[in-house]
Amino acid sequence: MPEEGKIVIMDGLRFYFAMAVSKLMVVALKLLGRNASYLPGLAALKICPELLGCLAKDVRSVAITGTNGKTSSARMMEEAFRRGGRDCFANRSGANLLSGVTTEFVANCTLLGRMKKHYAVIECDEAASGSVFRQLKPE
Repeated sequence: MPEEGKIVIMDGLRFYFAMAVSKLMVVALKLLGRNASYLPGLAALKICPELLGCLAKDVRSVAITGTNGKTSSARMMEEAFRRGGRDCFANRSGANLLSGVTTEFVANCTLLGRMKKHYAVIECDEAASGSVFRQLKPE
């Protein structure tokens, strides 16, 4: 039984450490005038590979993927959510791989991992959709 407790504690420590590192990276990159669209998520996923899944569990997500039209479709869906009074966020930076989607979720939550909005419109590269959807579980 103690072994299970250690695993849970370790997973929690990894989660919070990944959150802290990625949040600090977002701030540092912005202070340096750099784009913080994928690197914070990449670092967070190295520390806690299941981070996106943990953050996404309390968010209803719509994911848009395909060869052409992803950005236009995502912007239309985002506008529909807003006009419908739904508080949503979207990965408008264009970082649509696993690390970029993770960065967007990190940017839209508190340091302790509580999401600030209830809905997400995610544009996802079709080659990365399998790894993203496994954690995101879009509707």
